[in-house]
This record gives sequence, structure tokens and C-alpha cells, in this order.
Amino acid sequence: MPKSKRDWKAPGTVAFLYMFAAFVLIAGVRLLFPDPALAAFSLEIFSFKAKLAGTIAEFIDLFPAIFMSALVIPFALDPSNKDGSARFSESFFDSMKKPLSLCVAGTVVFAALSLAAGPLLTGYQTRVDAQSKLYAASRIKAERYAREAQWRSAAHFMNICEGIWKENPVLAELRVEIANGLEALRYARAPKDAPPQAAGGGGQGKAPLTPREALEHAEKAFADERYYDANWFADAASKLAPPGSAERTQAIRMSALSWNAIEKIEPSRAETRRHTLYKRKREGYEALVSGDVINAYYQFKTLQDEAPDDPDAQKYFELSRQGLEAIAFFYDEFDLIAAGAQNNAVFSIPSDDAGGRLVLRIASLARFENCAFGRDLELIAVDAGKQPAFAVAAELVKIIPTVADGKNRTAVLMHPVDRSDPNASGEPQWTDHAPSPESPVGKPLLILNLTYEDFLLAAYAGQSVQGLFSSQLWTAAEKLKPLGYIPQTFHAQMISRFYAPAFFLPFSIFVLVVAWKYRPKTKPRRTLIPMLFVLPLVLHSIAQLVERIFNLISIWTVVTAGWLAASIICAGSTLTLFLLALFLLAAQRGEEN
Repeated sequence: MPKSKRDWKAPGTVAFLYMFAAFVLIAGVRLLFPDPALAAFSLEIFSFKAKLAGTIAEFIDLFPAIFMSALVIPFALDPSNKDGSARFSESFFDSMKKPLSLCVAGTVVFAALSLAAGPLLTGYQTRVDAQSKLYAASRIKAERYAREAQWRSAAHFMNICEGIWKENPVLAELRVEIANGLEALRYARAPKDAPPQAAGGGGQGKAPLTPREALEHAEKAFADERYYDANWFADAASKLAPPGSAERTQAIRMSALSWNAIEKIEPSRAETRRHTLYKRKREGYEALVSGDVINAYYQFKTLQDEAPDDPDAQKYFELSRQGLEAIAFFYDEFDLIAAGAQNNAVFSIPSDDAGGRLVLRIASLARFENCAFGRDLELIAVDAGKQPAFAVAAELVKIIPTVADGKNRTAVLMHPVDRSDPNASGEPQWTDHAPSPESPVGKPLLILNLTYEDFLLAAYAGQSVQGLFSSQLWTAAEKLKPLGYIPQTFHAQMISRFYAPAFFLPFSIFVLVVAWKYRPKTKPRRTLIPMLFVLPLVLHSIAQLVERIFNLISIWTVVTAGWLAASIICAGSTLTLFLLALFLLAAQRGEEN
């Protein structure tokens, strides 16, 4: 091909270098001048990652403008002749194959960024923000409980802080204080060896004045079958009487007689141990059968510690633990909330078929596949007449899947307990506005009228619709309407998310058409430097305007015409724009020979 028939292309190298330079510039600005919105990421350990996530998110937001600027810049790198060839020239269209290929590649990259990376970044930023706020709230509570000498509660919240930011030097002094408090608490509650039992009643604290008086007390106590008292007075008389005296001989004889009587009425140590274990096993079994699984758990745990080889202890301990975990949870489980939290999760859930609802708010919520943990639950139930039925508040909750009346449901456990200490437990605060036999007031758990999977989906949707993946959007539109969500919200988000990358391709071809038509004809390199900075600003403004118009149109079509009609309209519009863009590109005149 003659030299004048150069391929007008936007070289991939030029596009890559331009976009890389733009990313470095954005990162530099983010690191040197952080966005005030990042103030929520207050923890030092999250600072760099939060700035990096913000940089990537902003780069995705600016990607259309940056890419299309990279598409235009190469036209200023080489001088251009005047238009010469006829319109719809095959040779001209062939020369545009590489720029068109770059447009397709950019569309694929933008689709990957917007459909996958975008929701991931949104979820990460929200999670870090929630963890930072959870850390601050847990630190305040740990300090408060430490001041009140409630060491177990202080330790629970300190563990949450440690899970988010391990060994933060700022909390070193508080960490030591709590550890010392727990050690003092364990020492105070540890069993002490009891001193030998004192003999006798009120007169025992007064020593006998003479050996004869002590011996008389011993004989009287022996006659009354108070053998412990008799032995004590006899020992006292033997110590007071002179060696070889008659009183000493009589005292030694009385001491032996009283001790023999004690041995006859007192079971052996082995018998006492067997009786104690039997009594504890019986009490634990009775508690388990009666449904008092928490008391049964502690009984069998103590029995298991005292008799680890007893098969009944192990068997019934597991049964009681399973029963406990159905209505309560252990404090140390709550430390998992540090793994990932959501701030201010709000739910509106139907409580029955008559129109009642449960409205609950959880200050911090950590979600997992088989359970969730929450801090500071506030719940109010209203009946069909919109009148309050009951309310409950709990500092710590565990949310698990369960089965109620043969249906998959979600249970909210509000009774935290300690694994070893039966005195360390928390109770929810109930308020009963309309007492009734069906009211759950006072019960250890609350059943929510939805599956655990739907609960998780509602939590994700409440956190950020933009953070939902495409499959979750479709499921949310189908299932979350009873929880107060509008299905059109998810439908419009799906259309916007899928058709934004599709619309990216015709839009980039339109930019290619404009770039070719208005390419510099004389002294093109003088326009290069201004184009590097002006083009992204102009194209970003245009892209933002087009995106908002497209979102408004998609919402309007979803609301007025429905999801299917809106999808068909958007697909047809995108295809029409693509064909129109190709037509306009082919209609351009090629370069003059």
C-alpha cells in the first residue's frame, strides 16, 4: 500500500500507556490528597487499602473518558492530509479495522470492570467502613466495661477490636488491664481448700479452762451423738491434761471412741465422689428432659470435667450443647463479627398473614453462609392495625437458619452465655405492649418469617444495590418484594449494568467518527498537550450526561412498560446506535493520496 495510505489506528501501545499514566496520576492524587469521603476509613491499617480501592473505583468511573481519550490521541501524533477518497470507501474502512478492534477490546474490559470489579470494590469499601465503625464502638464499650470492672464483657469487645486490628499499640494498656481483671476474677472464683470444720456450736470459740471441763463437754457431746464435737473437746482435753494423768488417759480414750463413731457414719471418699457424680448426672438429666438445656449444659460440662471417662457425661453433654445452641450462643462466637460487618442493617419483615410486621435495626451485622452475628439489635413488632405489639433490645444476637412449623425460617438468638461460667450471660430487654398467649415476649429466641437465604439477600440489598452481583439482582427482584423492596429498582439496575457496556461500543465508535472528522490537518502536534488534559474532562462530562439520561430512560421504561419490554427496547436501541455508528464511520472520507 502506498505511503499515503497509512492505517489510521489508535495503537494499543499508545492506549495502554495513556491509561496507565492516567491510573498513576489518579493514584498519586488519592495518596497525596485523600478524598474527605474516605474519613470513614479511620483505622490506620485500612488507610492504604482504602485509598487503593478508591483509586480503582475512580478509575472505573473515569474509564470511558480515559479510554476514548486514548482512542483520540493517536490522531494528533501524525500529520494528516486532507480528505480525498469517496465516502463508503472500502480501503478507508479497512484502515479503521484496528481502531474498531480497540473499541471492541475496550468494551470487553469495561464490561469486566463494571460487572465484576465494581460490585467487589463496593462491597469492600462498605465492609471496611463498617469494620472501622465497629472497631470504634467496640473500643468504647471495652473501655466502659473495664471502668465498671465487668471484665468478661470488656474482654468480649476487646476480642472484637483484636480481630479487626490485632495488637494495636494504642490499646496495649487496656489489654493488660483487662487481662489482669480476668485473672483476678478467675482467682476469686477458684475453689479454695476449706479449713478443717470447727467442732461445736457457740461455745467452741472459747477454750476449756481445765482438762476436766473439756472432758465433761466431750462426754456430754458423745452422749448426744454429736461425735464431731466430742472428738474436738476430747482432743482439747488431751492437750490440756498433764502427761500420765487420769484426765489425759480418759481424753485419749474418748477421742478414739468418737472418731470410730465418725468413721461409721461417714461414707468413704470414693462413695462420696460416686454419690456426688450421680447427683449431678441426675440433676443434669432432669434439666435436659424438662427443656432447661442451659442448666443441663453446665451440669454435664462440670460432670465431664470431673469424670472424663464417663460415657454418659460425654453423650449428654453433646445433647445439651446442641440444645443450647438452638436457643442461645457463646460469647466467644461473637468475635467472628470482626470478619466482616455491615452498618445499620434495617429490615421490615411480615410477621404473619394478617398484615403484621417486624421492623428491626442492627447496628453492626456480620454475615456468613450458615449464621450471622449482630450488635445492638432494636426490634419493634406492629399488628395489622399498625399498633405496637412488643419490642425488644439486645446487645448481642446470633442469627441462624432453622425450621419452624415444617418451613425454613430464620431464628434470632438473643441469649449469649459463657462456655464455663453459668453466671456470665446476657438477657434481652423485652417490652410487651399487647400481651397475648402467642407473644414471643420472654422467650430466648425470635422466629422471623423468611428463610435465612432471603435474610442474607435482604442484608446485601440494604447495604448497597450497586454491590449486588447480577444473579443476586434477579433473585432480589423476585423475593424481596414482601420485605418492602421495589422490584423495579433491581430491574433498572440490571438493565443499567448490562446495557452500559453494550452502549459503550457504539459510543466509542461515535467518538472515533468525530476524532477522524475533526482531526488536526496542520501542525497537529501542537494540539497534543492540551488534548491530553482537556479531552478526558470533556468526554467524562459527556459520558456522565449520557449515563444519567440512559439510567432515567431505563427506569422509566421499567416502571411504565415492565422488565421484559424495557429489555427489548434497550437492546433494540443499542443495536440501532451501533449500526448508525458504523454507518457514520463508513460515510467518512478517507485520506487524500
